[in-house]
Amino acid sequence: MKIGIISDIHANLEALEAVLKSLETDKVDRIVCLGDVVGYGASPRECCEIIMSVCDVCVIGNHDAAITGKMDYSYYYDAAHMVLDWTKTQLSDACREYLSALPYHLEYEGILLCHGSPVDAQSFEYIFSIEQARTIIPHFENLKPLTLIGHSHLFKTFAYIENEVNDVLAQKFGLRRNYKYIISSGSVGQPRDYDSRAGYGIYDTEMRTFEIKRIEYDVEKSANRIISAGLPSAFAKRLYMGL
Repeated sequence: MKIGIISDIHANLEALEAVLKSLETDKVDRIVCLGDVVGYGASPRECCEIIMSVCDVCVIGNHDAAITGKMDYSYYYDAAHMVLDWTKTQLSDACREYLSALPYHLEYEGILLCHGSPVDAQSFEYIFSIEQARTIIPHFENLKPLTLIGHSHLFKTFAYIENEVNDVLAQKFGLRRNYKYIISSGSVGQPRDYDSRAGYGIYDTEMRTFEIKRIEYDVEKSANRIISAGLPSAFAKRLYMGL
């Protein structure tokens, strides 16, 4: 079975539609979402409705938790705080109920899905550096063979074996039997690796391979939506830079 993995859509409708079209070409059997359906972008309701219809499962991200009252976001910087306040006014009751009911983590086809660190999914801790990855070593015995996370908007893969962890830099790779993996699956709607293309992943459960995928989308249209909605222009500009 081929599973399409999407994360951090951040209300970017154009990026989401491009990724879903690409996933059709990839002939995936299922699609899972690793959270942050909303935030930053100007199409929260549309993106939420799509996720509700196409994803087999989804976990909650910190932005999703913020707009549903499941976490305090008063400490967020002003621009992000403003977008979350605005997002609340744009969502339908069905979208709010859906996002509020999302779990912090779940097991799917033997894979652990969560938005941030699997050690404490509700804290939304980042894992994108080797130093952060090393903090997971004491929890090796409790790790699933494969954990998929989002949150950082970066593609990062860490391979664990007993008291050791290493980066995996390949775009497509096989999972070794004696290792356990934590894979950060990039971002559909707001990549932060200086590549403006939307990102997603594909995991083949039979071949035990993971592949990083990138796809062009209409960045200008998405950025113009942000400006037209009266949201901070910084969130439009960063789409062009992949930052």
